[in-house]
Amino acid sequence: RNTMNVNPGELNKRIKIVSFTSESDEDGFQLEKKEVTVRDTWAKVTRVSVSEVMKAASEINLERCRFLVRFTPTEITRDMFVYYAGKYYQIEYANNYQDSNEYVEIMAEAGER
Repeated sequence: RNTMNVNPGELNKRIKIVSFTSESDEDGFQLEKKEVTVRDTWAKVTRVSVSEVMKAASEINLERCRFLVRFTPTEITRDMFVYYAGKYYQIEYANNYQDSNEYVEIMAEAGER
């Protein structure tokens, strides 16, 4: 029986999980980073918090989101990003939600990539 309180209809936002590969030419110079889509999927998006941080005398909004996606054997790692609503979110962690093998919970923070 399914004890999870996730309504699949809540997975109503389109997200991409991406990684960036950096390649070097034969002289060792780093070429442009290339975006690779790891997964294109539907998610439930919850905005967790927006905190304002003073950094070098300018205010920066740190926007954290929780993304809930269907489980996949493809590993989601901290060097990946979630691309959602025109922004890249650095993945802080991804875990098997309630160890159910049904959903993966991803916590991520908007910021520079």
